[in-house]
Amino acid sequence: MLKADMLPSVYIPKRTSMENKLLLRSRISLVRVRTQIKNKIH
Repeated sequence: MLKADMLPSVYIPKRTSMENKLLLRSRISLVRVRTQIKNKIH
């Protein structure tokens, strides 16, 4: 497929959307940690 140039092009997101995605992932992680701590305290 590579020789015949039949492979589709790969989507590469813009830098800002990648940064936003990383921020969202870190926020989700922090929220999970907060929830775990609250549950331990309870």
